[in-house]
Amino acid sequence: TLILDEKELTIQPGMAVTIRPGTVHKIVAESDLTILEVSTTELDDVVRLQDTYGRAQTEVPVTPEPQK
Repeated sequence: TLILDEKELTIQPGMAVTIRPGTVHKIVAESDLTILEVSTTELDDVVRLQDTYGRAQTEVPVTPEPQK
């Protein structure tokens, strides 16, 4: 199951999914599976909102308000 912005999608074998930058997403394995992830090299932009595997938590970057 793929969760994109709180909407659940059932992934089928052979499916391809594009997740746009900034989209909150989560993949839940309900059986044995293999996932091929293709990503950009921008690894510093990962924000973990929830992590089952104990990896380091990160914070949402704060973008300053534009000056008027």
